[in-house]
Amino acid sequence: MKRDYVDTPEGQVHYRTEGRGEPILLLHKAGLSSDEYTEMLPFLGKHYRAIAMDTLGYGNTDLPLKDPKFDDYVQNIEHFIKNIKLKK
Repeated sequence: MKRDYVDTPEGQVHYRTEGRGEPILLLHKAGLSSDEYTEMLPFLGKHYRAIAMDTLGYGNTDLPLKDPKFDDYVQNIEHFIKNIKLKK
């Protein structure tokens, strides 16, 4: 499993990835982090490029500059997808 960061306008986003092929993005539950997918990533990585990101303020991702609303999380996920060059 590889751990990395990507820069977004909202700050650095930490993520974990495993495997190759068709991408699958895993989003953790509120209050947790990508760590909840540590055991699942190797399994999914056998068939997909499995990616688990830490959302704003969770795990090793930067804290937001303001109190984030739902749309702020969505925008950050969109920036993350664009910056790691996921096509679909």
